[in-house]
Amino acid sequence: MKQLLALALAVALLLSGAALGEMVSDIQDVTTDGLSATSLLTGMPTPELPLVDEPMTITVMYPRWSNHGDFSNMWFMNAVEEATGIKLEVQGIESAGWDEKVSLVFASGDYSDIYLSGISLNDASVYGAAGMLIPLEDLIAEYAPNAQAILDALPESKKSITASDGHIYLMPAFDTPARDMVQKCGFINDVWLENLGLDRPTTADELYNCLVAVRDNDANGNGDAKDEIPLSYVYSSVNYNAGTVILYAFGFVNMLHDVIDDQYVYVPMQENFREYLRFMNKLYEEKLLDPEVFTQTDAQYNAKLGEYTVFFTSPEMQNVLADETLQTAYSLIGPLTSDVNDTPMWAAQASEKAGVGSMMITDKCSEEKAIAAIKLLDYFYSEEGSFMIKCGPEKGKWDGEGGWTRNIAEDGTVSYTIDYLQDQGKYNSFWDFRCANGLMNVPFLYTSEHAALVLGASVWGKHLSQSVFDSGAYAARRFGYPAGVTFTEDEQDTLAMFVLLDNYVDQMVAKFITGSVDIDDDAQWQIYLDTIDSMDVATLIETRQAAYDRWNNG
Repeated sequence: MKQLLALALAVALLLSGAALGEMVSDIQDVTTDGLSATSLLTGMPTPELPLVDEPMTITVMYPRWSNHGDFSNMWFMNAVEEATGIKLEVQGIESAGWDEKVSLVFASGDYSDIYLSGISLNDASVYGAAGMLIPLEDLIAEYAPNAQAILDALPESKKSITASDGHIYLMPAFDTPARDMVQKCGFINDVWLENLGLDRPTTADELYNCLVAVRDNDANGNGDAKDEIPLSYVYSSVNYNAGTVILYAFGFVNMLHDVIDDQYVYVPMQENFREYLRFMNKLYEEKLLDPEVFTQTDAQYNAKLGEYTVFFTSPEMQNVLADETLQTAYSLIGPLTSDVNDTPMWAAQASEKAGVGSMMITDKCSEEKAIAAIKLLDYFYSEEGSFMIKCGPEKGKWDGEGGWTRNIAEDGTVSYTIDYLQDQGKYNSFWDFRCANGLMNVPFLYTSEHAALVLGASVWGKHLSQSVFDSGAYAARRFGYPAGVTFTEDEQDTLAMFVLLDNYVDQMVAKFITGSVDIDDDAQWQIYLDTIDSMDVATLIETRQAAYDRWNNG
């Protein structure tokens, strides 16, 4: 009986193209929903300092990267202790062995007082349910007004960090500037469009025409009409890439998991996904899609990008092109529509960034120490604390060299300059400078004030920020299956079984796109759907829907 019900559920959720179109057309404009509240979070006050009456030491186990400085003599640690009275005693664990180490210390009971990074929401839920992490919501309500203000202003984020048992065991970093509210992926070369006399594409068909023009002409103007690659990326069903951006045109914002009208949708089974595969197969057959998308490594892909030969690509270009003129030739393509979907959409990003920084307080802490830790979290969320975390030391106001400087013009305009000792060649980037002097990945509240500093001296940063709006990506942002949905231990065990399903879908996507299996053959498509059914996709759907409903009603 259970199998029959599960099969019925799967069939019910296998949407026709028409039904999906109706659902997508009902999606409300979410341009500003929830974001206007973020203006309330700018200028969060500094708590009364010091935070403790007597000096206190709190132990922290932390993932160490290769560009981290000496934790025992780091500017950030010294500055925090001087301001708050709390000494962070950091035990650095090499990031390559971090996950294994964390599992071992929680199993043995040899864990630290707090954690500031490196533990997922799901793992925090498990450790919290086991009593090794303490709930934070009451401590926040009483001792952390900045943290409480964030939760009040961002109710969707609060849902995403609330565990399945209703408690909050982890407080993440928060990122609120508008440019960071969308997936920054999927760039086209505007200079090449201008060279070809083409307008920016707004539909899948217009994109096809642009790709044909790039294939057939000397778009980059180097005298060789054969060295341009119209479209290239490294295929992945779990990471966003140029292929995912094309999928937006067909009504989905994720390759695998989406939510439409509060209903979980397993994307690879949908008829509109088949239309997407037809389109990609057409690009492949006409040599518009790089034939190596399923086989090339990141290094091979980046080498192509570095040669300035790819028109439509995935990553932010400052990562692969040193020349700022070439970097800013690229901008976000913007949302596309198609014959089966007339609603522009772009994958939204949530404000909470648990993968960047996250505080957890363990049961090792006394009540006094737990109160001090939550007050420290509140300090990190203040504008002052977040400047320390995200921006590093202010030049001339610490014992070392370099740092940032705030410049105030006669008209009151504020700007920033950054000195990370470029002329000495000591650091490769401002990021490396900050990592040498601070932990970086800990809870913070990143606002437009901090972005003005971090991005103020970056040509690419300014360009990308403007592109988020000019491309229409921000206006079309839509959330899919929330990254903050947490699963119970049983649900995690259930979902872990579907790695074979993911592998099968990946293999079939490659076969359909390359034409080794005919996407237009109804019998082959039905075999594909039947195979997915036989791999118990109904249980996947049921599990993810239940977890989403719990999140949505939280």
